[in-house]
Amino acid sequence: MRCPLPIDWLEYLEGGGTKELTAHLRECQPCRLLVDELRKDATNREPLRLSNPPADKWPRWHESAPDFVAYGEIWWSARMLNGEVLRRIPLLIMSDLWHEHGDSWCEVVPLSTDVENATALDLLLLAADTDLGLPWRALLRHQTTVRRQELEARIGRLSDTGRSLMDEVVAGRAPENRFGVPVADAYDDRLSAPEDVERVIRFLGRPFAEASEHDDSEAAQDRVVVYKFKRVRPESPNHDMSLAADTTAPERTWPWTVDIPQRGQIRGRIEYQWTNDELSFAIEDIAQEGLGFSTMIWIVASLSKSSGRITSEPFVPEVHKKIVLARDRAVFPREVSGLELILSHES
Repeated sequence: MRCPLPIDWLEYLEGGGTKELTAHLRECQPCRLLVDELRKDATNREPLRLSNPPADKWPRWHESAPDFVAYGEIWWSARMLNGEVLRRIPLLIMSDLWHEHGDSWCEVVPLSTDVENATALDLLLLAADTDLGLPWRALLRHQTTVRRQELEARIGRLSDTGRSLMDEVVAGRAPENRFGVPVADAYDDRLSAPEDVERVIRFLGRPFAEASEHDDSEAAQDRVVVYKFKRVRPESPNHDMSLAADTTAPERTWPWTVDIPQRGQIRGRIEYQWTNDELSFAIEDIAQEGLGFSTMIWIVASLSKSSGRITSEPFVPEVHKKIVLARDRAVFPREVSGLELILSHES
């Protein structure tokens, strides 16, 4: 059952509930949050009147265009041509500005008021979490890097509670009840972002991608070195039969190891979590020597099925740490034909 509209929940609170709505409310966390907000508003809501409210009571977003952009602010993106219509989307600023490739950049996450369709990868912001007075969902999986010139106007910012929540998200400690309902399967309609958001965010992220690609390739090769992982036969040929009955257990594969001169060895496995369509490399053991592994590295996986390659985000190796290789792409461990570790000399 798709999430009911807010008007349905208003009728539900006024005594017009059905068994279907009650059952849905027990299972859907975003709807419970919405109903809680509506219930709080109901106590202060004035009776409906046919006359229009005074103009000073209308909600307004005050736009400004300061030169400074800061973490936690909410901005309109620049207008992008979508078909024959110029569109812009609200963006949550996820970093302060930095200078690179001759431009100023920052990390952003698109926002949407469609909280009913939030997935487990979307952060739910309540009305009190920003000074705009609206609930939002932050589409974390569509985070991208944009130029300062692509930000048109500031319309708000996170409140103290919203900023504390976002700090917890960045630190990887956000409460589970602030995320949406897990994706049901690969055909779940919520996997795709709204069309206008997807098009705009793709245009916004293109300049940084192109600037990075046009970097001097020879200089880039001088700065990094590649080490290949080796597959290791398991110590015991018998698999844990309990995994066969556990539908929540990740798909298990042979261990992979890589030796880096003067630093040590890293050993881990490729795992797949079907509940959120996530392929990751789980570090099981690190043997450090010499310089050790206190620097940022990357993992690149070669895929046999599509002859493609996927790259992780940079990370510092730690035992029991999981490094995401692919998410929402239906890539499985058996498709990985090779792994490489990328180490920067500048590190």
